[in-house]
Amino acid sequence: MANSDLSRLDPRTNVAARPTNNRAGTLPTRNVRAPELEINARMGTARRGDGGADELKRVLGLVNRTAQGVADIQSERDERLAERQRAADAATGMTDAATGKDKDAERAKRSRAYADGYSVEAARAQGVKLTLETGALVDELLNDPEKRADLDDVNEAIEAHYRSTLMDETGNLRDFGSPEATRAVAQAASDARQKALIAAQQVITDRVHTEHLGNMAVGAKAEFAAGTLDVETLLARRLPGMSAGDTRSTMLTVLLEDADERGDVAGMNALLGAKRADGQSSWSPDQVKTIRNQRDQTQTRLEVAERRRVAEVQEATMDALTDRYNFGKPPTRTEITKLRSEGKLDAEHVSSLFGWMEADAREARANAREIAASQTLAEQRRADTVGNDIVARYVTGSITSAQAMKEIARANADGAFGVGDVRKRATSETAESIRKLREIRATVLATPEGRRGFAAIDASKAYIEQAIKRSKRTRDEKARIGAELHALHAEALAAYGSALVDGGKDPTDVAERLSNWLMTRSGSGTSKKARDEIPTAK
Repeated sequence: MANSDLSRLDPRTNVAARPTNNRAGTLPTRNVRAPELEINARMGTARRGDGGADELKRVLGLVNRTAQGVADIQSERDERLAERQRAADAATGMTDAATGKDKDAERAKRSRAYADGYSVEAARAQGVKLTLETGALVDELLNDPEKRADLDDVNEAIEAHYRSTLMDETGNLRDFGSPEATRAVAQAASDARQKALIAAQQVITDRVHTEHLGNMAVGAKAEFAAGTLDVETLLARRLPGMSAGDTRSTMLTVLLEDADERGDVAGMNALLGAKRADGQSSWSPDQVKTIRNQRDQTQTRLEVAERRRVAEVQEATMDALTDRYNFGKPPTRTEITKLRSEGKLDAEHVSSLFGWMEADAREARANAREIAASQTLAEQRRADTVGNDIVARYVTGSITSAQAMKEIARANADGAFGVGDVRKRATSETAESIRKLREIRATVLATPEGRRGFAAIDASKAYIEQAIKRSKRTRDEKARIGAELHALHAEALAAYGSALVDGGKDPTDVAERLSNWLMTRSGSGTSKKARDEIPTAK
């Protein structure tokens, strides 16, 4: 085993790694001794020694390798320097191109790196410009409402633009200075085309979807207003690629706006009742909440508007009735009640109108009572004048008691005593006065004192009549005073007669006092003492 490799043998096991059973003895181990060296080769195949030639070759080869290594190191250093110079030239070329400087032709001839760097950077700028131009071209084309370009139109426009900017007169790709620059421009053109087509496709798709949504909205609003809308049938009309959720949300927004504008609360309730084929609601929980909120807001808005409208109608009606009440034909209770039942007046208006009517009625009744009282008083005065005239004529002897009674009956029949209670009272009192005076006359005139008293009173009357005639009063005033004097004369005679009949007083003294009282009452006397002393003056 002369060819055995000792490095492949397992190392010897140390004491700590030996397996043990914690006894004094150790377990047997494998044989770790290296095999003894033996020569097993045949002498017939043994190689003759080279006398040290191999060693000499090795030494000489080492020297050669050392010289070659030195040359390699020098070459590597030169290559690094050249690489740094190429990088610097390429950076300078890219900087010149980026800053807009013209290409340095001399340096480009000397340095391919400078030329390539300039060309590559210029190609990149051309690519950016091409991308921007392509995007602007596509935007302009898609935003033209008259052309309504599709994807083929966009592709043709890009092709035409590329042909004018990237191709030469022969139809080949222009040389952009280097293969790398040409590839950069070509790659930028390809990327720009792809990006523009993708964006155009999205814009065209969105436009088509938007237009279709608009058409769906028009039909949905018409069906909604007619009460024939089926939500699930409406949503099934969307185009392929249109999101079901977005379409549902958009249609819900359109329908709620339409219902709110028309004030269609019943339509919103119908939307809440929309069901799918499986019996579930056509709307999500959030959408159901949105419908309810919009319905409540619309209902509130309608109620407020209706209250405002009713208030305006009621105010206009109240203004018209107020004008009529103040300046025209006042409204009746029946008319006001009817307007209240029609909602054209509220309770406050009705209360005000009825209050006004009641106040006017009270005022009218008060005026009527006042007028009636005035009329009654005037009638009483007229009746008293007629009655006093009859009494005075009887007292003065112009007529007899029988004639006086006939005059009373005639005045009653002719209405001279007025009407109603006034007539009854005047008739009764005048007749009673005649009866009393007849009795007094029979008693008083039977005595000399009585005759002298009556004569004194008659003289006072005659004196006053003369004074009235001589006064500067008007005819109407004289007539009024004369009528009062006539009544006072009869009253004085009656009072004198009563005093004389009752006894206890001097008839002469009574006659004098009555004469003074007569003149005082008629305005011709000034004796306050005499007036106060006459019992009948009050």
